[in-house]
Amino acid sequence: MNNAEIIEKSRICLAQAKALVYELDNAPVYIRRTENAIKARSTAVSAIQLVAELLKRVKAEGEGGSNGEGG
Repeated sequence: MNNAEIIEKSRICLAQAKALVYELDNAPVYIRRTENAIKARSTAVSAIQLVAELLKRVKAEGEGGSNGEGG
């Protein structure tokens, strides 16, 4: 997979994760407090963080820089 494909798939993933967080944050309290909603929101936030890190690394690679891991 090339960098352009990674960036496009990441953009889609970020949009979906952000939409899920938004919907859960705006859901009625009785839904937000369910175990599944709490886990889903946590997973979506983690996905956003992971994709952001992936994009930083892809950008660094594209610029010929280091990803901060010595390599």
